[in-house]
Formats: sequence, C-alpha cells, structure tokens
Amino acid sequence: VEPEIVGFCHQGANFQGATSSTALRGLGPNQNCFEIYGFDVLVDQDLQPWLLEVNICPSLSSSSPYDKRVKTRLVAEAL
Repeated sequence: VEPEIVGFCHQGANFQGATSSTALRGLGPNQNCFEIYGFDVLVDQDLQPWLLEVNICPSLSSSSPYDKRVKTRLVAEAL
C-alpha cells in the first residue's frame, strides 16, 4: 500500500470543491504546491556556466545581509 500512497502524493491532486465521489477525478499537477530547487553553477574564465549540482532541499539560511535579501525575495516571489 505504501508505494501507492507515495505515488499518489507525488502525482499531486487538486481537491478544491471536490466531493468524495469526484475527488479522484482531480488528479494531476497540483497548482497549489511548489518546490524550490537550488542550482550550484560555476562560471569559468570564458563565462561558460557549468552545472555542479542541483539541491532538492536548498538552505534558506542567510550568511550576509545581501544573502538574506536575495533569499527573502526568492521565497516571496515563489509564494
């Protein structure tokens, strides 16, 4: 049963205004959810970008005032 539940959650569902008999018809991308990914990119001397990694759970802690402004705006725009 667990893989079915996890698969269902990963599909996403929009149940707004749905009754129990029609709830499963709302399957599909959930327009009420989002994820923030962190991309680590290195730019070489020729200005060529190199993707180093993609973080599925990036840190939103701040190490400087500028970092705090950038991440605050990121979250605000995502919401």
